[in-house]
Amino acid sequence: MSTTIAVMNKLAVALASDSAHTFVVVDRREWEEIHKTFNTGNRLFRLSDATPVGIMQYGRAQLLGVPLETIFSMYKDHLGGTRFSRLEDYKTDFVRFLEENPPLFPSDVQESFMREKITEHFEEIREENVAKDSVRSDDEPDDHPLYEDIKSKIEERVKDLSKLEPLGCFSEPFVSNLLKKKQQLFDEVAKSVFENDQLSGSMLSSLQEIGGLVTTRFLDPYTVCRIVFAGYGDKDIFPHLIALEVDGVIDGHLRYRETVNERVNTDAPAHVISFGEDEMIRTFLDGVNPDHLHSLIEVRDSVKFFGVPVRGGTLMTSLPKVEEKLEALINKSSSHRGSIIFNVVSSLPQADLAKVAEELIKLECLSQRLSEEHEFTGEPVDVALITKSGFTWVKNKNGAESGSNRAGALEAM
Repeated sequence: MSTTIAVMNKLAVALASDSAHTFVVVDRREWEEIHKTFNTGNRLFRLSDATPVGIMQYGRAQLLGVPLETIFSMYKDHLGGTRFSRLEDYKTDFVRFLEENPPLFPSDVQESFMREKITEHFEEIREENVAKDSVRSDDEPDDHPLYEDIKSKIEERVKDLSKLEPLGCFSEPFVSNLLKKKQQLFDEVAKSVFENDQLSGSMLSSLQEIGGLVTTRFLDPYTVCRIVFAGYGDKDIFPHLIALEVDGVIDGHLRYRETVNERVNTDAPAHVISFGEDEMIRTFLDGVNPDHLHSLIEVRDSVKFFGVPVRGGTLMTSLPKVEEKLEALINKSSSHRGSIIFNVVSSLPQADLAKVAEELIKLECLSQRLSEEHEFTGEPVDVALITKSGFTWVKNKNGAESGSNRAGALEAM
């Protein structure tokens, strides 16, 4: 993981990112996972030389085996001097570039990706059932039908996946056509994973349904690439930010979900949006640790629905005053400090926006440096400032611009 941030007001958007790049090495002698971290990773990029738009990535750094840094470089060449009216148009064009570029993601790679995702879910169902069978009590008859347990697990998985929202990147006609085309693949994977079990017609049909739901609704949060666009289209008066979660291409269509879409306007004159490892940033902005705030909300909900526990193990009827105090504490914790900070951010000059973005990333780095856990965030910090007139590097560890050019650009603002 890593940390990136956008600090926006009506004048500009400042982007900042850490440089930590962590990957896992498996010690085959001890079969242990070892985290290796190098503070040379690149997460913040200029989208093109002709546009006031930046692009950031955090989390998984490869899409179907292709480094995002390579993809961004290729897209920059593809975009050239092209400019669009709105920031959404850059996002749309980027998606189109990924979908219409067969050398990047050949059809066999797309097929393997889809097969792998479905296989993972089928194997999880089977492993859950095997684990349950291994702890079966001695009182249970030996001829207990294993497939009944599998059937129950399949039904549970269908129910869970059905609760997910369909990916907005897929049209209904595309989904319908895709599920028909891939039915044979779903069957092949199901029969391969459950090779030693009897699959009834209804169970096979349910597994096909799972395959379809996984393909069109499920993005694995542990394997997705996260991409952020920020800046201006030619007709955008104030800065705009769009964030996506992306995990692959299927049948020529990118699988993605839009997670953030925020723009500065009269009603929202400032935004501070952090991504990735941001616990300390959120604590600073909100005045309370996010985990503690979540605990307060859980206690509030528990009191509201189950009453107040008292000595002796009994429950009293929910007390209005207790609920009111918890509600007031939650509202104060999550909004009061943040509102003050946002009021100040809305009035900051451009150079100070960049400084705030940099310091917030450093704050997260310091927090992790002083923790007992592995550091997933680390300096140096790359910082860029995007105004209506263009993209300027404030700090860049690769020397994208000389210090004199940066200083001159900021002094002129």
